[in-house]
Amino acid sequence: MSDPTDAAVSPKSGSGRTRRAPRPPAVLALSRWGVESIEQKLPFYPAWSLRLSTRRRPRLVSEDDEVVLDRTNAPLYELNDRGELRLSSDTVLYYVRFFFDFVGRAHRKFLIVEPGDPVAWSEVSTPEVRAQFERALMPLTYVGMNENFMMLLRATALFRDGLFRTDIVVAPVPLTIAGDGQHPLVVYTTGQLELCDEELLMENLPVMLP
Repeated sequence: MSDPTDAAVSPKSGSGRTRRAPRPPAVLALSRWGVESIEQKLPFYPAWSLRLSTRRRPRLVSEDDEVVLDRTNAPLYELNDRGELRLSSDTVLYYVRFFFDFVGRAHRKFLIVEPGDPVAWSEVSTPEVRAQFERALMPLTYVGMNENFMMLLRATALFRDGLFRTDIVVAPVPLTIAGDGQHPLVVYTTGQLELCDEELLMENLPVMLP
């Protein structure tokens, strides 16, 4: 599976107490509301809000600054390096969803999918396939800290036409981790994400990623 963060190594899974959190209110298409822009506070960037507009790119705004989201991970990682990110067992769930909504979807090949999420099925899909797909889904779940002191989450995700169960690891602080012979040391910045331990659940799905 593609790794949108370009990290060099997949840390091993860890263990811990499972925690789940509901999704924050979704921001629907602004034109449906008859408005041109909307602003939403973010629990993982407490000094920042997300501003969506029908006329401009999405951006994060604070009292005296703004960061334009350009569909790469660079603006978020630069903000994280400035010490703005606050991760806990609850806020990391929102951060991961936010990250893949504004970075992962730029690849138009990867999408975290949870029970109840809308899926764009093609006209050749069958009720049986859709029911099997829904049964295979799981909520994005925080598992705990792994042996490398990375925050470990588990999710189901669409990648191209396959449904996978995948682990997602997030660095809560800057970390240097022992790698393999080719990469003896791997450096992670605060908030850096990586996918690992993917398991294929279904393939050749008649779905269309957004």
